[in-house]
Amino acid sequence: MDLPLTRELARLASIIELLRTQREAFSELSDIKEFRGLESDFSDALKEAQVRSLVTQDPVSVVRADWQRMVRWSNRVQEALREVDELGQELSSGLAGQGAEAGRKRKKVQTDWKPSISQLRELEHALKGGPSQLTAVIDQARAEVQTDDWNDQWPCPELTEVAEAMGWGESLELAEPLGPWVEGVASRARPLVATRMATEPGSPMLQRRIESLRMKLSQVRSLQEKHASHRTTLEEVGRLTDAGQVETARRLIGTLQATFGDLDYSAREQQLAQLEKQLKSQSEKIAETKKELQELGREAGGFFAFPPIGLMRRGSVAQGTAEKVTAETAQIGKVGGNSEVDRMVSGWTTGLKSDLDSLQTLWMSRVRRWILGTTVFWLLFLVAGGVTFQQVRAGQERERQRVVAEAKAAEERTLAEARVKAETEERERQRLVAEAKVKVEAAETAFASKLGLSKPFVAGARGQAGDFAVRWVPSGRFTLGSPLIEPGRDSDEVQYEVVLTRGFFLGETECTQGQWEKVMGGNPSHFRGSERPVEQVSWEEAVEYCRKLTAKQRVDGILPFGWEWRLPTEAEWEYAARAGTTGARYGELDAIAWWSGNSGNQTHPASQKAANAWGLHDMMGNVWEWCSDWSGDYLTGSVTNPTGPSSGSFRVDRGGSWYNGAGNARSAYRSRDVPGFRSRFLGFRPVLSSVR
Repeated sequence: MDLPLTRELARLASIIELLRTQREAFSELSDIKEFRGLESDFSDALKEAQVRSLVTQDPVSVVRADWQRMVRWSNRVQEALREVDELGQELSSGLAGQGAEAGRKRKKVQTDWKPSISQLRELEHALKGGPSQLTAVIDQARAEVQTDDWNDQWPCPELTEVAEAMGWGESLELAEPLGPWVEGVASRARPLVATRMATEPGSPMLQRRIESLRMKLSQVRSLQEKHASHRTTLEEVGRLTDAGQVETARRLIGTLQATFGDLDYSAREQQLAQLEKQLKSQSEKIAETKKELQELGREAGGFFAFPPIGLMRRGSVAQGTAEKVTAETAQIGKVGGNSEVDRMVSGWTTGLKSDLDSLQTLWMSRVRRWILGTTVFWLLFLVAGGVTFQQVRAGQERERQRVVAEAKAAEERTLAEARVKAETEERERQRLVAEAKVKVEAAETAFASKLGLSKPFVAGARGQAGDFAVRWVPSGRFTLGSPLIEPGRDSDEVQYEVVLTRGFFLGETECTQGQWEKVMGGNPSHFRGSERPVEQVSWEEAVEYCRKLTAKQRVDGILPFGWEWRLPTEAEWEYAARAGTTGARYGELDAIAWWSGNSGNQTHPASQKAANAWGLHDMMGNVWEWCSDWSGDYLTGSVTNPTGPSSGSFRVDRGGSWYNGAGNARSAYRSRDVPGFRSRFLGFRPVLSSVR
């Protein structure tokens, strides 16, 4: 692309744009004709340039992109120059302030600028890197400009003229005024001219700034050397503080703080102030304790026999306080580490111990006198009153025996009343249990007649509950899980004993599609057929089916109150599947189950395979059967009526399906799925039982 031609076309377009915005200022028809001619000439020139492939884009857009690149480049350079100018201003202003104060009457004065060692290190680091950072920014900017296709020309005048005419609003930064030698240059173009001058090889602007940074770096290093000389003085302050020479240390700290603001100075000053405060506080404590001891001595000396109990307590507290103050005072002398402090503390401690010893001597003399007087008094009292210790003890023993006898009689009365109450409650409980048993027996007998059965039920007895043929599964005891030697066994089939205390009816077959449609309406199954098992049913949908079937048969008079349809527990399912057997399955696999080896990849109508000993068909294969339990590890020992974990993420399903192999078609095999899972190999078999 010929960029000078593009800029010329863009300049002509900017003139047209400027005239268009001022169209209302045309005073004559000839002006309007001239303007339209200018528009036509521009259009013709643009078409010709495009035909000759001199321009391929809108020239205004191309020039605007050049203008924006130049503005970014210029502002980056000016920002770098300004950062260099600002670097070290704190150092320059601080040094200037010190020089002005020092020159006034040749007096030593304090200034506000007190750089610490860490501040000087940061400033030194910034000044060291300043020249290289500035040079890197300018080299990068110069390289970016050279990559633009400007044909080694300086397009600043043309780009500025187009930008002014088009009203482009990009702002240009300028680090410093350029002086009178750029008079005649448009104000908006001056930052670009300054940037061009700064990026030229050997630019005086660049060299002047680099020299300034180097000079400031030498000033910072001079201040660092001065700081190093004052470190020796600071160490002397530490020695004076440790020696307890507070005033001398403070004067030396004031001299250092006139120039430097190191945090160690304030720490030393706080240490001195703390030591003085401790000595003053301890002196006040000693004075108060001595006063209390002396007052107690005067009060105790005024009694002939023995001071009152309250005065004795005060004396005990005062002794403890005096011992504590003595120990604290001795500790302060050790911390001070100064012979003057040691002498002061030693004097305080000696005086306090002397007062404490005097009080203890006085107490002991009063105690001896009191013991003697008290002994004489009680001897006289016992002789005069004729009271002996044996009589007192005999009276106490008689009173104790009376209290024990009363307590024993009360306990016997309470136990007799409790026995009578317990016997009455037990007789009432047995009466209620007998009545309930009679009612349950009558209800079960009536229900059995509706099912076409008579009591007592035998294992596998067949009944008919509406559309469902059911088989009676008696209560009993069995071993859940599989032995270690069973082929195909999984690690979660740990054996343990299960006791089922109540019998139940179980569907003779899996729930069929016909039975499902009569209760739920639709049919979700993949393999259709009214006698085939329903599949693609989630756990929630199976539970909902049982609930609706229960409600329907109660309304129809089939189910009495206290009986319900539900899903079997995992233990109930395996107990019914085994039907008294202990092996992997209750018969030869092909004879009892539709599995992947004989199913032809589909479900089959119910009852076509042999039933187990209790008349239950398809307990293995055809479709998996949902159970009510959450999936979890088996228990240990002997468990009665287990119902699985109280919560979980998966529900148990059992029995294998037409899709699975022989290892899944075992009485002990366990599977699990999320409750909302549906599949063409997953169905259910309902249980009819009394409400648990």
